[in-house]
Amino acid sequence: GLNFTFNRLNLVRGYLNGNHSSSSLVNHHYYGPVYVDTPTGKPFGIYHVTYNTRGVIFDDAFSGPSTAWLYVGARLNVNGTTYSYSTRENCWVNLKNPSGYYGTIDVFSQVAPSGGNVGYGLIVGNGVTTSLPGTVNIHEKATLADRSSSVSTVGDITLKSLSFADQTRLSVGYSSSSGKSSTFTVTDSFSVAEGAKVEVYFPSTPASTSAGYYFPVLTVPAASELSLDNFYLTKGGTDQGYGRGSLEITEDEERGTKTLGIRYREWVRQTTASGMNDSDDFETEADFGSAMTNAAKWSDNKVPHAGPIYYSGTDRRLRTPWSEKNADYEFAFPSDTLIVENASTPPPKSYFSNPVSIIGRFTIHNHSL
Repeated sequence: GLNFTFNRLNLVRGYLNGNHSSSSLVNHHYYGPVYVDTPTGKPFGIYHVTYNTRGVIFDDAFSGPSTAWLYVGARLNVNGTTYSYSTRENCWVNLKNPSGYYGTIDVFSQVAPSGGNVGYGLIVGNGVTTSLPGTVNIHEKATLADRSSSVSTVGDITLKSLSFADQTRLSVGYSSSSGKSSTFTVTDSFSVAEGAKVEVYFPSTPASTSAGYYFPVLTVPAASELSLDNFYLTKGGTDQGYGRGSLEITEDEERGTKTLGIRYREWVRQTTASGMNDSDDFETEADFGSAMTNAAKWSDNKVPHAGPIYYSGTDRRLRTPWSEKNADYEFAFPSDTLIVENASTPPPKSYFSNPVSIIGRFTIHNHSL
């Protein structure tokens, strides 16, 4: 990329084009303090014209008063009344140290995030703890992140004010070495547009040692509206290897905050079939050993217990325990989630010979009982 070094850069009028004439130059680094001093009502724009997958990186102090106004992914036209919006993809503005910026930043994108790709995004901190004591507005299809994909560390980001429109993304970093995620904290004002959906993107699936962990990702004042109806989890939330993540909201009355977090529950798989016998001979319990009470049948080598998600998958057989004394007794599975799933045609049969109760979710996919 290109490196620019200066004693001080003042952003007052116009826009900065993040592209170069050569398609091989990916990122522009700006070394030295930057001060945003825009006229009232006239934002300064940072805008990519030609190429995709580009970054504008401000490596040092980025500051401005409360009247400062920055557009990311858009610019004010020469006539001073209309705006142009970049149609590029995977373009970022990276503010490593915006702790002296008290103004407003509006982030625009014409391309919605999808998988590992985004349209336009704002990175704050780039893997280190920092603050941005101004206002950040993430407009439709735009992204807010704590770091670029090449950075392995995570940091805690503090913002004074934050808002999300529809089809936006909050990208949360995760460090496999520390087992921690980045956390965004809003101190004054937080809002999500009515009916909007904000994607919480967890780029990396937690390591197996993190199964059952809780990752706080967004903390806002308790008076703010924070609803699970406005958020959904992607990427790490779909993996079955170590656990499936789910979003939850907690409230801390003492601190006066609400927190949106990701809960990864341990995902325990049935490793061998329950004991089976196709005859009607119920002479011995050994013939009908149940995985529901047998530690050796599960991937964690533990008797099923409260907490994990239990999964009986392809070519596995599952039956309730059999009692020689009373074949009609009721058995309560200890976890609140049991998933029985099979891709075979026809699938093996799960034998629930006794009444079984599951308090919570019981899911059956392509499986006969």
